[in-house]
Amino acid sequence: MRKARREAGMTQLEVTKRLGWSNSRISLIERARLKVTREDAKALLDLYRLRGPDRAILLSLVDEDSAPSEADAFSWLTSHVFRKTTATILDDARQSARQIADQLDTHGPR
Repeated sequence: MRKARREAGMTQLEVTKRLGWSNSRISLIERARLKVTREDAKALLDLYRLRGPDRAILLSLVDEDSAPSEADAFSWLTSHVFRKTTATILDDARQSARQIADQLDTHGPR
């Protein structure tokens, strides 16, 4: 996407103004750190006036990226879930609130 923007002679700031998106969003998309929807990809490619095989290739990559993966089944699993589970287990073991807090504190007991 960055290459297409540059070939269109546009800066990230110009894109943000034209589409009403944040600069960080454009930056994350260009660095492949943010999944982009097909509609958003089309908006960008229309703005960049990208046509032909290059457009088809980029849209195909967007479609592949948005396809469900095995990792999606675990998207609910976060560090907070582990923390809450640990707190529940310690509470069930009749640990005091202070002992639980000390266990959960990343800096160790006070």
